[in-house]
Amino acid sequence: MAQRRRKTSKRSQTPATTAVDPVLARRRRPPRGPRRIAWKYLVPLAGLLILIGVAVLVNWLVAVKAPGDAPILQINTRVIRWNEFVSLLRSQKLGAEAYGGSFNAGIAPYRLMQNIAEGELILQASAREGLQVTDADIRAEIKNRLLTDVDTEGDPGQIESELKVAISRYLATTQLSRSQYESIVRVDLLRGQLREKVGAEIPRVKPQALVNIIRIADPQVIEQVRARLESGEPFSQIARQLSSDDDTRRAGGVVGWVPRGVSKNIDHLLFGLDVGEVSQPVATDNGFYLIRKLEQLGDQARLQAIIVDTAVIARETLRRLDQGVRFEDLSVEVSIDPTLRANRGNLGIVAPGDFDGSFDLLIRGLETGVVSPPFADIQETLFILVSERSAAREVTEENLTTLKTRALESWLRTEWDLNLIKYCPQSDDDCFSNLKVDKAIAEIGNVSRTKFEEANTATAQARSQPQQQFPFAP
Repeated sequence: MAQRRRKTSKRSQTPATTAVDPVLARRRRPPRGPRRIAWKYLVPLAGLLILIGVAVLVNWLVAVKAPGDAPILQINTRVIRWNEFVSLLRSQKLGAEAYGGSFNAGIAPYRLMQNIAEGELILQASAREGLQVTDADIRAEIKNRLLTDVDTEGDPGQIESELKVAISRYLATTQLSRSQYESIVRVDLLRGQLREKVGAEIPRVKPQALVNIIRIADPQVIEQVRARLESGEPFSQIARQLSSDDDTRRAGGVVGWVPRGVSKNIDHLLFGLDVGEVSQPVATDNGFYLIRKLEQLGDQARLQAIIVDTAVIARETLRRLDQGVRFEDLSVEVSIDPTLRANRGNLGIVAPGDFDGSFDLLIRGLETGVVSPPFADIQETLFILVSERSAAREVTEENLTTLKTRALESWLRTEWDLNLIKYCPQSDDDCFSNLKVDKAIAEIGNVSRTKFEEANTATAQARSQPQQQFPFAP
């Protein structure tokens, strides 16, 4: 009995001693399906990925998207963006290298800005004036430009084939698109139409002077020329030996008959010198003068004057005069001479020899009511001989073309002032400082940093260039 009880007891104790804890059993069970990542790890990981995506997007916008899309120039409602500007600048350099032109990387960006603005002004004005250029006109002009060595009267099929090849070669060389090239040609043709329109009122008969020049680029040669002239040596002989102007040097300094207005910045010399008199450009040590002749009184004239201390202010003053600001008011506002300010610019009746003779040539050479250019701002030394003068002489076609070009330049200056032209139109910052554009321009022109010093740098740069002087050609 006792033995059976022990066996029973052993069986009854076995479940108690060998039972497994339910918690431990669950832990020992193999996992069902993939492991799950806790949400507390997912949230920071997702945030990190978002930050990386935002950084990549911002970097793309700053380094790639923004430079191309950023507006660089606005002409009324027309907006020019960086990608278009850099494309045109690159084509200029490539074209200059391929076709023997010149590309000054320090100046080219500013000049291109002015050219783009002027081209858009021409397009908008042409639309107002009803001027038109057809696709056939553009094609004919492209043919004239690219097929200079081809007989255009030959086989039409052959000419068409050669034209296609020439266009493809030109576009590949300059990296212009077909539409870009045709747009450039369109503006050029409209510019010519507009020049004819604004120049239609130019008189065909004008006062003219028969002019001879010696241009001196080297200051050390000036005294040598003066001494030889004073010794009585023929003007033409000296010109052939020492003048730095190739065309007139070969002709012994002869320029020919020059009408008023072809070279406005020295009109006072051409028409103020006595026949046979040799002179150099008028210059003063006091500043830059703007003179207006109100009345001619024999050998005397009633003059008004504005004097400023920099050429930039002088040009800006002349621009405001062109806009209609009164001469007297500007003299009070900008003249650096207190006497001129007090007298509202009035110099009174001036005779030859007054004011150390600074205005002698202006007394005779300046037209009544016309404001002189800033005549102290002469960029080179010219010895000029007027050998004959005519009050009424027919203008040659070459000089007429130049006069029309001068009329178009004057029209463009007026349009520039009347229209909205703005640089970096959506930002007060310097949009030339964008690193990607700096790099793009550096690659095509070795420009380490291209930017505007002020909002109107392109205009100032263009207007700071001296007007074309000699030879007189468009």
